[in-house]
Amino acid sequence: TFESTSMGVSVFTLEGRLLEFNRAFASMMGYSESELLARSVLDLTHPEDLEKTEASLRPLLTGEAGSSKLEKRYVRKDGSWFWAQSTVTATRTPDGFPKTLVAVTEDISFRIESK
Repeated sequence: TFESTSMGVSVFTLEGRLLEFNRAFASMMGYSESELLARSVLDLTHPEDLEKTEASLRPLLTGEAGSSKLEKRYVRKDGSWFWAQSTVTATRTPDGFPKTLVAVTEDISFRIESK
């Protein structure tokens, strides 16, 4: 399922460092596997969307929310950017503390641009 979905799936640390991702996510971003593993989610976020991205993750880290949905822009390796909808969920330890964050990312550029 992880590799067969057309949506980008990524797993990252609570600090935002990428741990794992599928081919669809790498293809969206235009980076190789090793290049992506050296980056954080915030490195891939459009500068104008950094604040709202951090704000959407905060409730996941504090346990106030189980998931978060956000429309934001990602920046590709070549410097171009695209609109995406990301749904992020926290995985938790048996004690309920956040462990990692899992994002499902869908390119919604066409929908945004046709408005």
